[in-house]
Amino acid sequence: MPEIEPVIEELTLWAIANNLCLAAQVFSPNMLKAYQMNKMVHDVHGHFERRQFANADQAFSWLHQHGFSTGHSDFKRHGT
Repeated sequence: MPEIEPVIEELTLWAIANNLCLAAQVFSPNMLKAYQMNKMVHDVHGHFERRQFANADQAFSWLHQHGFSTGHSDFKRHGT
């Protein structure tokens, strides 16, 4: 959905300006999704870094390595 790209870009820039430093995106591998996300959000922007993961455990592990407590066991899967 190209019409949403400017909205995501603006939101991301606002979040970065307000000290967002890491973003872990989890979605099943899909070239179209990856293309759109890469077009809207750069992987590194100043103090901000974004990574994409195929599963939540990898994303939580990456965040934990950077000193963030995610409360992983508190998260519930959508639909459960």
